[in-house]
Amino acid sequence: MNLNNLTIKAQEVIQRAGQMAMEKRQQAIEPAHILSALLSVDEHVTPFLFAKLSVPTQIVKQAADKMVESFGSLSSNAGQQYLSRTAGQALQQANIEMKN
Repeated sequence: MNLNNLTIKAQEVIQRAGQMAMEKRQQAIEPAHILSALLSVDEHVTPFLFAKLSVPTQIVKQAADKMVESFGSLSSNAGQQYLSRTAGQALQQANIEMKN
């Protein structure tokens, strides 16, 4: 997937997800990284949408952060970061939904 096809905000979210993974010494960027990054980069729209759906944003954020913490970490920062298979699939599906 070409990340240049994403909106600027979506690119910011993916970049932040990568930073979060790197800070935790995690090589794969997982959907939980993306969700956690989305909640930190987009401080207004996502919480507004969650509120409309009666979804408690803080609980979602805590769950995403807990999942990120549960991923293993490398002993060093060696290796190229990459989107995990599930994160790539989620972004591809989002792209399909956007086109529809």
